[in-house]
Amino acid sequence: MANNKKPFYKRFWFWIIVVLILVFVGANSSSTSKTSKQNTSNNSTKKVTTSSSSKEASKPRNSKPKSTKTTIDKKLEARLKEDQGFADQGNASFAFSKYAYKITTNKNNELNIYVTGDFLQLSESQRNEVGRKLQAMGNSTLYEENKIDDDEYREKPITTFYLNKNVSVGVSQAFDHSKFHWNKKN
Repeated sequence: MANNKKPFYKRFWFWIIVVLILVFVGANSSSTSKTSKQNTSNNSTKKVTTSSSSKEASKPRNSKPKSTKTTIDKKLEARLKEDQGFADQGNASFAFSKYAYKITTNKNNELNIYVTGDFLQLSESQRNEVGRKLQAMGNSTLYEENKIDDDEYREKPITTFYLNKNVSVGVSQAFDHSKFHWNKKN
């Protein structure tokens, strides 16, 4: 008598089980891969040069919750005062901070830097240098407080310079935020 049984690999139920196992393994490895990437991302460090220190500080990303605007403005104010303190102690690399009296952000994380009248006495190249340093100080604070991501950090924020609340003296250029356009009348 001939054996009419089909081999198990030709049976319908066998292929259903194989497909279910492949789906389960694929979903599990995808989930593990995403978790691994998230853990790697969370554990990776980013070196940021802060304006208040000459050494580089490593900090894990996403370690703090998003801060409110007032908290960011307070952090910017504290950083500016700290840098001005270093300048007062004779550290010439922080002299740029003496040309500003206030730094704030708006809802788009753009910087508003309020400068002193002495800032207007600087040449255009000196304004550019001081402006870049003030912008870098604000940019690093936004980054440290998780208000901007890595790409925004590299791009730098749009920055507007004011003599007082209503008089703009300059703004960063549209396609390169690290370059500035200064108003001619100032």
